[in-house]
Amino acid sequence: MKTTRVSNYSEYTEDKVLVAGECLKEFKRNEAVVYKMQKSEYCSKEILKFIIKFTKKSNKDSIKLLANGNCKDSLLLLNRIEQFLLALECRELADIQSLTYINLACVCRELKDLNMALKFLNKALDICELDGKGKHRALVYLNMCGTFREQHQHKNALNCAIKASLQCQEDIACLQASTKVKPKTIAKHVSLLGTALYNMGLQEEKLGNVASALNWYVKGLSALKSNPQSSNELKLKVQKAINRLNGVVLDKSASDNNTKAKQRQSSTSRHKYLIPALVTQRATPRKKESHDVTLDDSSNDSGSLEAELKEFVKKKPN
Repeated sequence: MKTTRVSNYSEYTEDKVLVAGECLKEFKRNEAVVYKMQKSEYCSKEILKFIIKFTKKSNKDSIKLLANGNCKDSLLLLNRIEQFLLALECRELADIQSLTYINLACVCRELKDLNMALKFLNKALDICELDGKGKHRALVYLNMCGTFREQHQHKNALNCAIKASLQCQEDIACLQASTKVKPKTIAKHVSLLGTALYNMGLQEEKLGNVASALNWYVKGLSALKSNPQSSNELKLKVQKAINRLNGVVLDKSASDNNTKAKQRQSSTSRHKYLIPALVTQRATPRKKESHDVTLDDSSNDSGSLEAELKEFVKKKPN
């Protein structure tokens, strides 16, 4: 079979204007292109490459539509992507399929249809398990955590946040072992780890475990700060949570014992909850602002964090 490049069809995937309704029309045009390619002399690799390219773009378009408050068009587009991918029955498109289900869940959460969101997330998880690689597994768990949280099922949300954190650790270790992975890709997973740890803190706080919540908030902020590209809004949110719970821990310690010795002990123990960057600034001249915390820090070492997560799972009541 003759190999032909698909550059002739690049015009269909480079439309930079996002207009409600136009995204769906563009997707339909690309569908037609695929069917034409299948009937002509294009090789299967070239067809697959084209499908991956335009379905990824359409998924991005759906999220932009959702961000603009256009749930209806976002849902229509994602449903069309889902139907198209299911009809192809191609295992090489598993990553795109799971991503599509995650995005469908995001739309359902926005529409407050949380049960349907969980159904889509379970479909995404099933694909990750069948695929073996499970590229989006951590993202699935994190979205499950958010969905359970909205249903006020904080124990289930915590379990999903733990799974997301452990999966992020595993993904980061695999990426770091590869010589072909770009640092930017690893940085994204580190940010995802920070978000997962923060969500662990949120659920522990909801369950009344303040000290544990504070511990995960600190570790989450440390991971987020290790990546300069992490959301400043999220970092500020986590820092506020740390500041708030520091006060709760101190008040509890002071109420337990009013002696000066106990108060000094409480003040000392407070520092273990401060982010490592702030502790460093007390002892040495200020050199860096917010990016001097890395995953190699003793507070957030990859191996020690994974061990702590597993120990936490063992001790956690069912």
